[in-house]
Amino acid sequence: MATRVHTVIIDTEHLAELAEFYREGLDLGPPRAELDHLGFELQGTYFGIDRVASRPGRERGSVSIWFEVDDLEVAFDRLIALGATSCYPPVEKPWGAWLAAVFDPDGNLVGLTGPAPKRSP
Repeated sequence: MATRVHTVIIDTEHLAELAEFYREGLDLGPPRAELDHLGFELQGTYFGIDRVASRPGRERGSVSIWFEVDDLEVAFDRLIALGATSCYPPVEKPWGAWLAAVFDPDGNLVGLTGPAPKRSP
């Protein structure tokens, strides 16, 4: 599997209003709703909107991009070696997905998702 854009998330103070803007403006279906999050499945890429308060250290207008990779640990370690700062290392989330995240050298949140690491904690 080649690396591909998996998820894009916009942070906002106005969750419902911004989700409705994109839903209506782009003729999207109803969003998936979670606490402080609304999201849309778009032909293989997930587009989400998070309430700023649910993402400490993030500001209104921030965008994060998530990549699906073949080896989560290798990609995470490589980005750290290239100057990224860890947000959190590879971890299994309650819904079963394996995720990791870094801040790139400019401070943008870059997320990674992939299969469970070979040496799971």
